[in-house]
Amino acid sequence: MQFFQPTLHAPPLSPTLSGRTAIITGANTGIGLETARQLLLRRASPVTLAVRNPQKGAAARATLLADPAIAALDPAPTISVARLDMDDPGSIAAFAAEARASLPALDVLVLNAGIGPVAFARSANTPHEQVLMVNFLAPVLLLLSLLPLLRAAAAATGGPARVTWTGSRKAV
Repeated sequence: MQFFQPTLHAPPLSPTLSGRTAIITGANTGIGLETARQLLLRRASPVTLAVRNPQKGAAARATLLADPAIAALDPAPTISVARLDMDDPGSIAAFAAEARASLPALDVLVLNAGIGPVAFARSANTPHEQVLMVNFLAPVLLLLSLLPLLRAAAAATGGPARVTWTGSRKAV
């Protein structure tokens, strides 16, 4: 049985997200990288690329900085790269603590990091199965850890902060 997969088109470049803070997990490739690009095109700033591999994150940052559409809107966008390993609760706690210390509020959180199904394996850092840890438990832990920043953004703007959680059929 085939599933109908509708084509999604990017919305217009409004509304502006000028001055809105965003964090995207798994932002060095694919959906995460394109999400960062779309947020920057809507003038979100600062934008944090939360990635497992900082070198790949730096390459993604360079790609975004070299994007002519982004440069036309903001020649020097604020894009940072931070290490975040969703298979390691210590990494999640350290990332969240740094975010709480350095950001007054968080307007947009995109929980995009994930892994596809692999053979059953325990997480190296927890007693949990790895796919369950990375795709479900870690995003919940990160979201709860960043909730004070999301609430601060909602209070400051009078509107809701946004949380988006991506996933795929393969990782279910």
